[in-house]
Amino acid sequence: DELERRLVREGRDHGIAVRKRIVERLDDVSLGGLRLLEVFLVGIRFALGCRAEHVVPEGDVSELTGVRPDLGRRAVAVVGVGHLGRHHARILSSMPGITLSGIVDTNRERAEELAREFGSVAVDTAGAIEGLNLAVVATPTESHFEIAQGLIASGVHVLVEKPITQTLEQADALIEAARGRGVVLAVGHSERFNPAVIAARPYIKDPRFIEVHRLGTQVGRSLDIDVVLDLMIHDLDMILSTVPSEVDS
Repeated sequence: DELERRLVREGRDHGIAVRKRIVERLDDVSLGGLRLLEVFLVGIRFALGCRAEHVVPEGDVSELTGVRPDLGRRAVAVVGVGHLGRHHARILSSMPGITLSGIVDTNRERAEELAREFGSVAVDTAGAIEGLNLAVVATPTESHFEIAQGLIASGVHVLVEKPITQTLEQADALIEAARGRGVVLAVGHSERFNPAVIAARPYIKDPRFIEVHRLGTQVGRSLDIDVVLDLMIHDLDMILSTVPSEVDS
C-alpha cells in the first residue's frame, strides 16, 4: 500500500511539473511561426550547398528556435496577407539576413498597408520582384497549386500554408516539380513547432491511445476547404510527427 501511494504521489508530482512547463510555454505560442520559418530557411541553406554549421540565436528565443541559418541576405515575398500571411510578413521583416522584397495580395489596399508597416512594397505578382529567392504562399487553398507551381518553375524556394493543395494529385505534382527544379518546398504545419508541443514531446515515449479535441468558433475564413483540411490536419500532423508509424487505414 505504501509503495502504491508513493508511486501515485510521484506520478502526480511529475504530471504537475510537466503541465507547469507546458503552460509556461503557452505565452510564447507565436514563436511557433518563427520556428517554422527558420526550419524552412535551414532547408534552403542546405539546398544551396551552404555550410552546415548552425548558428544559435541570441536571447530567450534560442531554446525554442534551436538554429538560425546564415544564408546571406535573401529576397523574400509573401503572397496573400490575410490572417496568416500578415504574421509571415511580420516575422520575416524582423529576421536577420532577410529582405521582405514584396507583398502580394488581391486586395491592393491591404498589401500597401502592410508593406508600409513592415518596410516593404506592394507588387502585383511575386514574379515582378527581381532576384527573388524565397516566397511564402498564404492565399486561399484553392489557389495554392497554381501560385506555388509558377514560383517553383522560376527556381524560387516556397513555403506553402497548410493544406498544401486541395487534392493529393496536386500535392504530388508540386513535390515532383520542386524535386526536379532543385528547390525547397515546405508546408506550414506550425503546430508542430508550438512551444507547448515542444515542451510535451520529450515526455511522450510510446503512446498507445491518443484522443484529440479541437474546439472553436467559426471565424469566417478558410471557407474553401472543410474542417478536416483546415483544423484537423494540425492534429494529424502532430500525431504523425510524434508516433513513428505509418498509417494503416
